[in-house]
Parts: sequence; C-alpha cells; structure tokens
Amino acid sequence: MREAMLTAVQTLVGLIVRGEYDTAAAVTRGRRLTAEEIRQAVTEHPGTLVNPPEHVFDEIEFDTVTGSEPLTYFAVCPLWDADGEESDLSLEVELEEIGPGLYVPIIANLHVM
Repeated sequence: MREAMLTAVQTLVGLIVRGEYDTAAAVTRGRRLTAEEIRQAVTEHPGTLVNPPEHVFDEIEFDTVTGSEPLTYFAVCPLWDADGEESDLSLEVELEEIGPGLYVPIIANLHVM
C-alpha cells in the first residue's frame, strides 16, 4: 500500500519539476488545480525545482482522511530547489484509492509553507 502511494506522489512530483503541468493535471483528473494553476504556483516561486532526494519520500507520512469515501489519504511533500536545498514550496496531495493498491493523486495545494 505505502509503495503504491509513494509511487503516485513521486510520479506527480516528477511531472511538476519537469514542467509537465498538463500531464500533472491529467494524472490528477483535473481535480482541484488546473494545469495553469500548477504552472502559476511553480513559476511564481523563485528558483528551479528538482526532484527531492530519496530520503524525503521515505519520510512522507500518509494520514487517512476521516470519513472519506472512497478511502483517501493525505500527505505533504516538500519540494527542492536546484541548489540542493529544500524549497519553501510544498505539495499537498490526496491519494484516492480506486482499487487495491491503486491511487489517483489529487493536488490539494501547491504553495509556500
């Protein structure tokens, strides 16, 4: 279960840091943030985003969204700048279970923490 959720988060982060905003919006089924809103959040942030180090993903905590139907989890993933430092931009993501071990990531927020 955790591995599948991590894969969904890592995929979404990868799309965002590569500037593939349309694909990120499609993966999230266009719920919550549009491609333009994702683009705006990233481009308003000073610096260049890169994939976080692997240990960042290992430290992500997934919390169950109480009363969610279908079953949904919530996590926050800090993003990283090209200078190798943690950015002040964070990705808040919900993971909606669509089948055993299958999750649709939904960007709850992409903002400065």
